[in-house]
Amino acid sequence: MQPSQSLKTFVLIMFLACSHPLFAQDIPVDPVGARHMALGGPAAAMTYGTDAVYHNPASLVWQTLTFGGGIQPIQWTEAPRSWWFALYNKNSDFDVPVSLIGQGWWAQTRRGDHYVNMVGMPLGFNFTPATPGAATLKFAAERDSSGEMTYGFPIDLGFLGRHQSGFVMGLVLRNLTIGSNPFEVLKERLDYGLAYGGGPLMVMVSTSSYRKTRIVDFKEQYRVGVEMFGNELVTLRGGYIQESDRWFATGGIGLRTTGDRQYEFSYSLLFDPEGKRFRHFVQYIFLLF
Repeated sequence: MQPSQSLKTFVLIMFLACSHPLFAQDIPVDPVGARHMALGGPAAAMTYGTDAVYHNPASLVWQTLTFGGGIQPIQWTEAPRSWWFALYNKNSDFDVPVSLIGQGWWAQTRRGDHYVNMVGMPLGFNFTPATPGAATLKFAAERDSSGEMTYGFPIDLGFLGRHQSGFVMGLVLRNLTIGSNPFEVLKERLDYGLAYGGGPLMVMVSTSSYRKTRIVDFKEQYRVGVEMFGNELVTLRGGYIQESDRWFATGGIGLRTTGDRQYEFSYSLLFDPEGKRFRHFVQYIFLLF
């Protein structure tokens, strides 16, 4: 893909993002990435893909070039209601890595509806080739139902560890702030999980903890995802989310081209039994290495 084509695609994503209200449904995980949603959201140990750069910035150390974005969730009769994009190029023309992420969505809280928009810059640091780490410096703006704005600079710290057996462990400290956290949606939390890939199958599990989370709560709050690589072109995904007294089932498909430059389209569904409805997610990755 030529730079001019990449620029046109980037502009198209931002046009879609800014042309509609930044809403999202009440879902239990961050609405970033159709692959992530199809797997049930166990993203702490994700090691490749544009959405992985958002969920664990340490994954960019193991990538070279990735550029993509998505619109989700969407209903067939409604406009896109949340957006995200990510760009990473380790070997840029300026001989320095170039990275940028952006996101906007709506969340329901006890204090009403909140609208969140943020941009960030992931920066990698390699402890060893098998144990990378990274930080994402973000600028975030959060608007509550009364129209009052909250601004801040939260930071994500991500770490990955790969064992020769194929196991990958991921750890992410999200939305760290200096002083008290002023946000209602972007609360500080710890994400951690495991991934194992063998042959055509990958399995991921993860959980999250907040300051008020007790250890005994972990058995009631977890995510499991399975990814099956049928061939080089098609990937099937499924997942399960357990959140206290609620559960969600997920599934999806990824279609990828072959060759030196790979392009991927992903689609996923999330079934909410409480609301008795499906929610749709779409993701485009234009370059994936």
